[in-house]
Amino acid sequence: MPRPEEAGEPVQRVLAERNVRRLADAVGLCCEADGQPVLALGGGIHHTALLWRPGLDVVPGSVRRFERVPDGLWHSMVAAVFDLGGPRLRVGSVQFSPFDQAWGFSDAAQIMRAMNSDDIPGLVGGDVNGIGGDADYDPNPYPEVPWHPDHAYQLDEHGHLDRRVARRLEGPGRMRAARA
Repeated sequence: MPRPEEAGEPVQRVLAERNVRRLADAVGLCCEADGQPVLALGGGIHHTALLWRPGLDVVPGSVRRFERVPDGLWHSMVAAVFDLGGPRLRVGSVQFSPFDQAWGFSDAAQIMRAMNSDDIPGLVGGDVNGIGGDADYDPNPYPEVPWHPDHAYQLDEHGHLDRRVARRLEGPGRMRAARA
């Protein structure tokens, strides 16, 4: 059997697909649509994928991948439309930049593109690595904490909590944060 790089596939994609298939098999979930894992490659070893229970169907041709290359996300996003036996639902999985709110602001534009391209309702699960747009629901966790590089990326150029990413998604993106 040829090694992945000899078969013409980038090693990163081959390994990511193999791993998501192994995970899906291990937990008894589905991960493939149109014969491919519903997966998007990110930077380094961090990728996003969708797993779902047997009996749900992905609408053929509906998978959209937003990857580090060529789409410019820090990590990645993948979305697919599921046929729920009548209504359809777009579901996405995303991972934003862990260190840069400016890059996160750019990532938010891709999320808006993926989720608002038509009138199919949807939901996105993921890690935006940021603070929510609503200060009452998501208060500043750092007011009494001394400056430290582990959380400094959450602050804007004036040292204030940076909520621009969440506000972009919640404003023009028409999205709402899930609240318990």
